[in-house]
Amino acid sequence: MSGRAQANLLALCVALLLVSGALGVALAFAGGAFGSVDRSSDDARLADSLAASAVAADGPLAMRANVLDRDALDGLDAASVEAAFPAARGHAVRLTLDDAVLAETGDASGGARVDRLVLVAERQTRSYAPAFDADAVLSLPRRTDRLTVAVTPPQGVVVESVSVDGRVVLREPAVAGGNATTGHPTGGLHGTYDVSVSRYRDATVTVAASAPLPAGSVVVTSYPVVTHKATLGVRVDA
Repeated sequence: MSGRAQANLLALCVALLLVSGALGVALAFAGGAFGSVDRSSDDARLADSLAASAVAADGPLAMRANVLDRDALDGLDAASVEAAFPAARGHAVRLTLDDAVLAETGDASGGARVDRLVLVAERQTRSYAPAFDADAVLSLPRRTDRLTVAVTPPQGVVVESVSVDGRVVLREPAVAGGNATTGHPTGGLHGTYDVSVSRYRDATVTVAASAPLPAGSVVVTSYPVVTHKATLGVRVDA
């Protein structure tokens, strides 16, 4: 073989080695890229599944579909996340509300994130103690599903009934004849009572008594649910 042919053969071998090396590097990068895509897809699927569970009507954080309970959110930590969402166990999961971290089970910074627009519901306690006479009507400014009515009338005054939206919900008539010594009427409502009401309309309260009631004689406590919009974020790095 001539010297020129040997030189050409050597050049061909070198070229083949270079091509093989480049192909190996390319395949390695491609494999890594596909692996990254697969992991990212797995993260996204798990994040979407956890988000769907969180906002479901029977979800561990929800009052109803897409309405989250503020108390449930405030009670979240790593252990409760794994208890409420078994699929999260063994993975780094971060739950956020408007980007504020609620709880996390590990560092999920590099994982996929899914956002859900939700309402956050917070139950408040509001008490009202107006004076009541025959024409007085207490209109509650926010809807509630229950009331607590505390009745402590002044001596000699009988509270015979309490009505909500025109329907009598508490009744205890005066005792016939009254107190033989003082002549004051006796009987009637006295104490604290729980009353269920419709949460689909604003409630009105009226009181029937033997005489006008000063402020504080009947205290009505309502438990309205106040909501605001927020974004629930679920980030997963599996």
